[in-house]
Amino acid sequence: NFAKSLLDVADNLGRASSVVKDSFQKIDPTKDSSGAVPLLKTLLEGVEMTDKQLIE
Repeated sequence: NFAKSLLDVADNLGRASSVVKDSFQKIDPTKDSSGAVPLLKTLLEGVEMTDKQLIE
């Protein structure tokens, strides 16, 4: 049961990473008045680090 839960978490991290990467492609950094690009970059880095630690 614990292993299945970890697999579910890993799957969700993968989905989160994909969504954030897709969001990057939709944002024109020159028109990013909301400051979303740096926030998305930080979010992606955090998700990828967490995923990497989970795999190890």
